[in-house]
Amino acid sequence: MVTIVTLNLYKTGKQNKIFITLKSTIMINVTLVGAGGKMGVRLTRNLIASNYNVSYLEVSPEGLERVKQNGVTVSTAEEAIPIADVVIFAVPDVLIGKVAALYVSKMRTGAIGMC
Repeated sequence: MVTIVTLNLYKTGKQNKIFITLKSTIMINVTLVGAGGKMGVRLTRNLIASNYNVSYLEVSPEGLERVKQNGVTVSTAEEAIPIADVVIFAVPDVLIGKVAALYVSKMRTGAIGMC
């Protein structure tokens, strides 16, 4: 979750006054591709404690077990990728091209893909 705040400093005579205006609060949707892999498990543990709305994707049986051990539920790409503001590709280097080709076209305009 990101909160956008505006701080305005006004000088009135000898006093400074600060006015804080809360503009809006936005929930950031993150999709982690490869959540059960070596890098994905570390990211999963960090993202669990974050304020982001996170979807976890994993396809291998071993990876699915590791994701389950972290207490998170695996989503489907069809539901998670199109709503993501950020898609993190935590997959082996040799697979990044193949995996990105599957998902980049399903990402919404303006979303960020990270490898």
